[in-house]
Amino acid sequence: VGARVEDEEKSYFITEWNIIENADGSEHPETLIGKLEVAHAGRQISNLNEEVDGLLEQGNIEEALAILKSGSVSIGGVTHQDTPIVELSDTDKREQTLRDKKAHPEKYQGIKTGFEQFDNHTGGLYAGELTLLAGITGTGKSTMVRALQKGIVMHPDNGVKNVLHIANEEYVEQVEHKFDSLFTGIPYLDFKRSELTDEEFERWKKYMQGMKTWDHGRVFIKEVPAFTDVTLIEQAYRELEGKGIPIHAIIIDHLPNVKPIQKYFDQN
Repeated sequence: VGARVEDEEKSYFITEWNIIENADGSEHPETLIGKLEVAHAGRQISNLNEEVDGLLEQGNIEEALAILKSGSVSIGGVTHQDTPIVELSDTDKREQTLRDKKAHPEKYQGIKTGFEQFDNHTGGLYAGELTLLAGITGTGKSTMVRALQKGIVMHPDNGVKNVLHIANEEYVEQVEHKFDSLFTGIPYLDFKRSELTDEEFERWKKYMQGMKTWDHGRVFIKEVPAFTDVTLIEQAYRELEGKGIPIHAIIIDHLPNVKPIQKYFDQN
């Protein structure tokens, strides 16, 4: 590697060079890669700060804010590289994939929701896909997505799948109590009106304690202000990821309350 770069490039990547030169030979390669990724993220932050500072000095505050938001989302995340043009009739790669799907269909299943008709029509929820549930006010969209989330974390075909619920229409206590009701079967109004009987309280407490040790997925709730942008959702996802908690589905209730990340974008 050293022979392929100029001295000034070595100087620019001095942090990476130091990490490599001081690497412990007994460490797993993934440990070294992790350190290099952290160093790269640090450089991304530094470069972003320089760009933003330059705009602020010119008085371009709105543009600086837009770049800060869009840039911060990509730091430490997945790098999206340009993909080549492919011809539909070039089937070698697809043939391999289709043969593997035929031999190991379980590897390619979407996350089941427990709603049989929904799962049959969609195949479940797939990584990287946006599934939009639309309907007029009062038709039960929020009620349904909570039921979908219960199905995701408890469906026996899913293994352990965790869900992040983003609430920007209801406050967190409302959402908690509605999930309390959904999982325990205790009426929601008993929670809302503080009318839980002693038996209901003990049933709820036992169920919630059992959630901490069960072999199913977990539900995490993040309340964000209405008309915020996606950066707070990204932050919540990264925070859980940093704690070693993978999130397999993000439910946003509801999407019209999410602003575009930059004001001149018209798509969420």
